[in-house]
Amino acid sequence: MNNRVDRLKRRKAIASRLKTSPIGQENASFSKKELTAESSELFESIQKETEDKWVTDFKADPLVSQKEIQTLLDAISKQYDDAKFDSLLHDCQDRTMEALIRPFGLGQILFENKDGGNVDTIHNARNETYATQSEKNKYDNRPEYDSHEYHSHSGYVTKNRKDSVEQKAGTLNDGYTNESLTGKIKNLDHVISASEIANDAGRVLTEKNGADMANKETNLVSTDETINKSKQHKTVDEFIAYKNERLPQI
Repeated sequence: MNNRVDRLKRRKAIASRLKTSPIGQENASFSKKELTAESSELFESIQKETEDKWVTDFKADPLVSQKEIQTLLDAISKQYDDAKFDSLLHDCQDRTMEALIRPFGLGQILFENKDGGNVDTIHNARNETYATQSEKNKYDNRPEYDSHEYHSHSGYVTKNRKDSVEQKAGTLNDGYTNESLTGKIKNLDHVISASEIANDAGRVLTEKNGADMANKETNLVSTDETINKSKQHKTVDEFIAYKNERLPQI
């Protein structure tokens, strides 16, 4: 405390001398060099007073260690990083959900289906209801079904060759009746017909490749030629109804 009082008195004395002594006169009480020294001392005195006040006002807690300070900083940093991560994760979840709903029609399972609305959905498209004219135009102007494109697909060719080998070995059964195809004329059939997939409004909406979808191995079965020809481009439901109608006639 005494040091601060002494510095204050010293600063007032220096200021008084600077104020009353005319600079540049021959009878000045001290030279230019002395004036500069006095001014510097005054500045240093003021600076020291300010530093002392800052130190006095900011009293550090001696019980807080450097390790505790670092732990606190790490915790704050982690909270900030966690917040950024949570935001990113939430955004990714929304995008993933949207990506799953549209291509696979999961909206029917996860959400209540409603006709209309302001978003084009597989459910609505298959019911000929579109929220945007552009999607409706895309379906109306879709390319015509090309049988050659679907039946020359690499997936179709590979499965057909594989089943031909099994037929020659006597191990191939009809995919519909489970009867042996040994000695019969077999055809490789699309369970969900190629034309149905090509013209599916949901597929057109999601812009999936129809030939790729139709020729997945799970959609291809070998069957007797008579069954394949009677099924033709019918859907499974249509084919079952067709066979049921013919049963009384047999």
